[in-house]
Amino acid sequence: MLVERGFARLRYSDVAQATGVPTASIQHYFPTIHELRRAGLCYNVREEAHILTAALADVDDPWDQIDLTIRLSIGEDSADRRYSWTLWLEYFRSTAADPVVAADFVEVERIWIDQTMGIIADGVARGMFLLDCTVEEAARELHATIDGYGTSLSMAHDDEEAQRMIDAVRRSARRLLSYNRVTAAVG
Repeated sequence: MLVERGFARLRYSDVAQATGVPTASIQHYFPTIHELRRAGLCYNVREEAHILTAALADVDDPWDQIDLTIRLSIGEDSADRRYSWTLWLEYFRSTAADPVVAADFVEVERIWIDQTMGIIADGVARGMFLLDCTVEEAARELHATIDGYGTSLSMAHDDEEAQRMIDAVRRSARRLLSYNRVTAAVG
């Protein structure tokens, strides 16, 4: 409902209607509409991090993990992509006005960066990646690239445009990590 109605227009009645939970029950747990909106934003953003973590658990190759991170972060499904990026844009905007969301962002960003740092460090240890910066700088640069492309995905777009963005982030990641699949396979 945060995405459908918009953060500022979300009402208790919207959530009650969508969930079948009485408005009074929702108000019991979230006494102000701002608390409800904030909780919805923070929960959904953290849920995306958990989904990525679960997906990465089944992948061993560091490049394949980077590629999966890119694909899932950009989004492979048009409706999911637009939903996710609209949510993230609202989350980013809220960090400027709400100290609770800003504090949450510090934790959420750490989750994403630490996860990517682990992947990159593994790739470096295996001789697959060669960095000209620290592992943390590489992780932050990769996520900045994803976020830079992702912001335009909150607007109507076609799947081909999203695929071009995924391909561009892959190229950037290959350069950043000095990754070459042929060299990595030989090493």
